[in-house]
Amino acid sequence: MTRWTTLVFTLFLFAGMVAAQEFAGLLRDEMALALRASAASAGMGNAYVAVPGADSMNPAALGVIEDWQAEVEYVHTRFDDAPHVNDGIAKLYIPVPRIGGCLRLMGEYYDSGHRERTKLGLDADFDSRTLGFQYGRAFLDGKLRVGLGGYPYEKANIDFFTPGGAHAIHGEAFSQVGSLDGGIQYDVHPRVTLGFRAIYIIDRLEGTLYPPATGGLKHDLGHDNFHIHYLVPGIAIRPFDHTLLAVDYWRGKIDGKAASGGDFEQDIDRWSFGVEQRLLDDRLILRTGGWNGGFTAGAGTRLMDGRLSLDYAYVNESYQDIGNVFGDGQSHFVTLRFKF
Repeated sequence: MTRWTTLVFTLFLFAGMVAAQEFAGLLRDEMALALRASAASAGMGNAYVAVPGADSMNPAALGVIEDWQAEVEYVHTRFDDAPHVNDGIAKLYIPVPRIGGCLRLMGEYYDSGHRERTKLGLDADFDSRTLGFQYGRAFLDGKLRVGLGGYPYEKANIDFFTPGGAHAIHGEAFSQVGSLDGGIQYDVHPRVTLGFRAIYIIDRLEGTLYPPATGGLKHDLGHDNFHIHYLVPGIAIRPFDHTLLAVDYWRGKIDGKAASGGDFEQDIDRWSFGVEQRLLDDRLILRTGGWNGGFTAGAGTRLMDGRLSLDYAYVNESYQDIGNVFGDGQSHFVTLRFKF
């Protein structure tokens, strides 16, 4: 669902093995840097761009954080026609002295763990590793927040095998210098926040075809860069003290090299929306939403005077962009966060 979807798409474009339009959606993923938002965000449709705080992946949201925090997250995803995936994420929140604001350090390991047949008729196995950081700071008495993120290391691998077990395709992806994201949040009213996030990703993609795929000798596909752009406005509204509504609209474009040798372009168009209701002094938090045409739901709790957060989310059939290859998918998110 993250970098390996880029690899699948690009390898098949280069190889000319299938029509490009069958894979046009594989890059349409706002988590293209393989850094996921928390279970709290996933439970309410992953609508986070205008939501302040640690549950948002908009770097501007960090401007409200004043405490040290540590967070771990586990995500398990089951696809109907692809390997099940285990995803481990760790984040550390560090208040920055003197200049103010908060730094978020992030790491993720994403691994299929085994091979399984896809709709292509080939078995797939994949993994990715990511290190990233974000910084956000507040201005205008906290009403305006601005943030920036960078990703110094991100690498993914994917391998396809024939049903007989022979290696058919290998691919690698590397996020390049210049892959950045930035964001803004502005409280236009005590109960209304507007948000905006912009993401620009440069991927260097390399691939190799082995004899089962070429019918002959091993063939190096070389390398090419893909450019991924996202512009994301969002709004968060608190109609009541313990109720949160949020909506994001993802709009973007993917540019790269087509199998024909010409240019490839794919537009991105997606909605995320959700609602959260806090009950019993935050001891019970309920969430639901919609994400890329799928359904999400979740629950959480805040303990130890809010210092300990525990959240769970279920995401169903929100992976429509890769359905032609991997079928429907369902994910379970669990996030544990502690404030020092």
